[in-house]
Amino acid sequence: MRTSVSERVLVCAPLGRDAQVACEMLSEAGLEAEVCAGLPDLLSRMDRGAGCAVLTEEALDTADLHPMAAWIEAQPEWSDFPFVLLTARGGGLERNPAAKRYLDILGNVTFLERPFHPTTFVSLAEASVRGRRRQYEARSRLEDLKESADRLAEERQRLETLNSTGAELAAILDRTDAVQRVTDAGVALTGAQFGAFFHNVIDDKGESYMLYSLSGVDRSEFDKFPMPRATHVFEPTFVGAGIIRSDDITQDERYGKNAPYKGMPEGHLPVRSYLAVPVFSRFGQVMGGLFFGHAEPAKFTQQHEQVLTGLAGQAAIALDNADLFRAAERELEVRRRTEAELKASNDRFRAAIDAVQGVLWTNNANGEMEGEQHSWAALTGQTYEQYRGYGWSDAVHPEDREPTVQAWNRAVEERRTFVFEHRLRRRDGEWRNFSIRAVPIFGAEDEIIQWVGVHTDITAQRAAEAALLQLNSTLEERVVEEATERQEAQSQLRQAQKMDAIGQLTGGIAHDFNNLLTPILGGLDMLRQRLDGDERAQRTIGMALQATTRASTLVQRLLAFARRQDLQPRPVNVTALLEGMEELVTRSIGAQIAVEVDAPADLPPAQVDPNQLELAILNLAINARDAMPDGGTVRIHGSHRVLDASTDDLDPGEYVRICVSDEGVGMDEETLRRATEPFFSTKGLGKGTGLGVSMVHGLAAQSGGALRLTSTPGEGTTAEIWLPVAQTAAEQPAAFISRPILAHDGGTVLLVDDEELVRIGTAEMLQEFGYDVVQAGSGAEALVILREKKVAVDALVTDFLMPGMNGATLAQEARQIVPGLPVLIITGYSNIAEGPGADLPRLHKPFRQSELASQVARLMSARPGTFSETA
Repeated sequence: MRTSVSERVLVCAPLGRDAQVACEMLSEAGLEAEVCAGLPDLLSRMDRGAGCAVLTEEALDTADLHPMAAWIEAQPEWSDFPFVLLTARGGGLERNPAAKRYLDILGNVTFLERPFHPTTFVSLAEASVRGRRRQYEARSRLEDLKESADRLAEERQRLETLNSTGAELAAILDRTDAVQRVTDAGVALTGAQFGAFFHNVIDDKGESYMLYSLSGVDRSEFDKFPMPRATHVFEPTFVGAGIIRSDDITQDERYGKNAPYKGMPEGHLPVRSYLAVPVFSRFGQVMGGLFFGHAEPAKFTQQHEQVLTGLAGQAAIALDNADLFRAAERELEVRRRTEAELKASNDRFRAAIDAVQGVLWTNNANGEMEGEQHSWAALTGQTYEQYRGYGWSDAVHPEDREPTVQAWNRAVEERRTFVFEHRLRRRDGEWRNFSIRAVPIFGAEDEIIQWVGVHTDITAQRAAEAALLQLNSTLEERVVEEATERQEAQSQLRQAQKMDAIGQLTGGIAHDFNNLLTPILGGLDMLRQRLDGDERAQRTIGMALQATTRASTLVQRLLAFARRQDLQPRPVNVTALLEGMEELVTRSIGAQIAVEVDAPADLPPAQVDPNQLELAILNLAINARDAMPDGGTVRIHGSHRVLDASTDDLDPGEYVRICVSDEGVGMDEETLRRATEPFFSTKGLGKGTGLGVSMVHGLAAQSGGALRLTSTPGEGTTAEIWLPVAQTAAEQPAAFISRPILAHDGGTVLLVDDEELVRIGTAEMLQEFGYDVVQAGSGAEALVILREKKVAVDALVTDFLMPGMNGATLAQEARQIVPGLPVLIITGYSNIAEGPGADLPRLHKPFRQSELASQVARLMSARPGTFSETA
């Protein structure tokens, strides 16, 4: 007889016929047993279900027990799979400490020492199977409990939705809001894809209903269709025939009986499951119907019918309440119009109507409270004994009590309405502002017989008025500030765009000049070597080299202006820099301005980016010129300064101070305070960007120094750039080297540049130093040469900025073809600071022949297996 798979006994005994013998014992006892080929087979069968597992000690000795431990650890909470472990003689837990390891791994394990009696073995297996059966029973009970809990939670959710809907409906007096809330609740309770409420409004033909609310879909899904008519499907709901529920309305015998559509019109939302519930008024009339649909069949149940029956009842009550409220409002409106048309004949009633805007109270002719004053007691917390007579005044703030009494007495004397404001203590002890209005009631002989008054809490009103007054007082100022800020922002944006455009143009021009200067400088180097000994030619070439070097410096300044270079601080000879700039500054600011440069020869080097420093000094000189429209002198002076103590902007230490002074109009305190703000400028529209001083300020701060400005209106301005003294000496200008420093054994260089002049000139320089050169005009062409492998390339020299593929990308692709290929990047920029190519050797345009040869020689010497010696 075959038992359930979940109660079979799995036997894993790898030696001899142990497994077969064990299975025969178990089978004779009526237990189904299966032999497992090993632990993986055992785990696979355990996954499918088993009553227990019989293992021998040798099945575990050399096996990987991690999968078994993982399986046991992953058991559900109801499961504790039983094992029977057959140990060798003397291998029990007490006498074999190694068995402790199996206990820790298997957990629910029974040890049976061999040899054993078959009855003992079968008994242990049966006990394990019974234990496993109880685990299965526990699992069933847990699943039943979870299912019951889920049903209870679902039912609780439905009841909570019904209760919350009922509570909300009780507070809703608007018919539209009530119907929408009911429809939304119906969709939530039934899981429908959409729901609707159609109002039972019959047209002349007795066929049309009005869509009142919709939930789950947009109203546009129904706007394109006419309102439903009294079809065989809809009519039973609107005549109150009862609830209609269909698992598939398209298969219902009532469906498709009416022209012209014979069912749902084209483009209608798909509906299979259908549930419709009529909504009856308290008079038994059908007010409308709740309709719910779903695109899948059999989505609605008998329970949904019951829930929606209760919801329809709540909807009916809410709609009746809304109708009653509307009727009451109409009645009140009629009453108000009637009362407005009729003149009040009773003075007391008229006075009460005038006063009822807050807490109503009455006093006698002398101002004493008499009788029960429920509203006053509720407001102040005073008892009858406390407020009667003039005791009511004890609730008035002490500072307001005397003014209140005086104003009251004047109103009594003048027989006029009493109007006043004072602070009153509420029953919770809080002082509140109240407006008081009391009307005298006159008797038959024109005497005052009573006062009827009302206290109105105006605390919030007064606070709002104060806030509004404050808001109005600052409104104009805030509008002006916002308009000014907006104009400044727009102006800054235009200036930034203008500077970006100028920078782009300047950078492009500088890049082209670099490409032009490179073959010129290289060609002059080669001519100088070839004409060695011709002094006249050497002088001519020397002047040309000097002019080319100055052009290269100008290009670097243009690149710095265009922000195409990184900030690269290094030790700078400030004396040489200032002297070298004198001609540039003089040309830049015009002949009307005299330039005096004082650069002591003993100035220590400063730690700064020289190109940015030149640009900063030039900006300050141009600002100085603009401050002297009638001419004057710009003085540039360098000095060495030592600070012993910290200041607001500088730490103690040694600094190089560069001063740029003018004799111009100067600045007042406010202008001086804002001078370093980006885009702030005192120049006319279109005459300045407002970025010059802020750039200088940023450069000084990033370099570890500061910018200090002093100015006196009518006398001039001095700008001081403080820069930290460098820890090392400044680099000396490189002298001309006719040959590369490194010796080499030749080799083949793949040269890539899209500019033909640069490429040909560079190739000539390399060939003159004994290298074989293969030229390519683009990255793609270079990759083709490398893939064809017709030439053994020893190094790659490539321009960085090229159409289609830049030099960094080319280097990556090339090294995939030739691993470890030495690469040199040639660039007109110096801002390859990060990303691909940042770690590659670079040679900046324009370059000398010696610089190129030295770099290539270093590349060649770095190749694996290459041992070049320095010359």
